[in-house]
Amino acid sequence: MHVQGNFFEDYHNLLYKNAMGLRWGVQYCPQAQLLIKIDDDTAINLPGLLEMAPPLLKNGGLLGRVITEVKPLRSYNKWAVSLKEWPRPFYPNYLFG
Repeated sequence: MHVQGNFFEDYHNLLYKNAMGLRWGVQYCPQAQLLIKIDDDTAINLPGLLEMAPPLLKNGGLLGRVITEVKPLRSYNKWAVSLKEWPRPFYPNYLFG
């Protein structure tokens, strides 16, 4: 396998970085009632979010805009995904950001 640049900063590792960040928060911040993951180019309505938080705190869960029926980009760019990486025509539903 040939690795260019900083392997850990590869765009394809974002899923792992996000999952590990949330896992770290659960493990090392057990007193936290709410963990928030947002991109650095995203604005949130914090009062609105905190209004919606109580049901999540009670039941556990994720909050965000659900993205559906997205086709993988096959052309060459940083978001491109090969058929080997994802052979299906659509991604599963996921939360934006």
